[in-house]
Amino acid sequence: MDGIVDWLPYVDSAPPSLRQHIETLVEKELLDADLKVMHPGVESLLGTVPVSKYATQATSHATKREQDAQDQKRSAKKPCLGIDKTRFDVQGCNTADQRAVLESYWSHEESVLTEILQRTLGRQWVTNNEYMEGVRDALKEISDSQDRNLQDLENHRKMIQSEAQRDLAYMDERWKEALLRNVESALSNAQ
Repeated sequence: MDGIVDWLPYVDSAPPSLRQHIETLVEKELLDADLKVMHPGVESLLGTVPVSKYATQATSHATKREQDAQDQKRSAKKPCLGIDKTRFDVQGCNTADQRAVLESYWSHEESVLTEILQRTLGRQWVTNNEYMEGVRDALKEISDSQDRNLQDLENHRKMIQSEAQRDLAYMDERWKEALLRNVESALSNAQ
């Protein structure tokens, strides 16, 4: 065995009162701990966590001139005003061609809403449902695979611990024998 093993869940058995006492101590410790602060050991393992560019923009202490430049950039961007409704206003049509285009557009939209949409909406729902079923099946497959991997790992741990139980019992017996020999030799030397 390569290290110190304090407890093996598949080999050792603990009385329920001891488990309850341990759980109480852990809960008490967690109540006193500040969970927002990382343990120094974890910080040394992870290093510094890179801050996203959005967080740095939000917390930057820019000068007034830099703020003004950023405000100008934002205001220079074209705002999204939506659809220009004057294109579809009948009063704005001065020529027969404009009225014909508008009439054509409105008749097309009306046919889409009354006929085509009713025929295609059901197919759109079916297509979307099939897509969602595929996504659900893929996620279920990933979840099942991870569950199988966890079960395999748990079985492997159980097997390793049961194999180690024989070694631990042998080492415990050897330790007791060596302790008994040392005590007997110390007693015989003392007399």
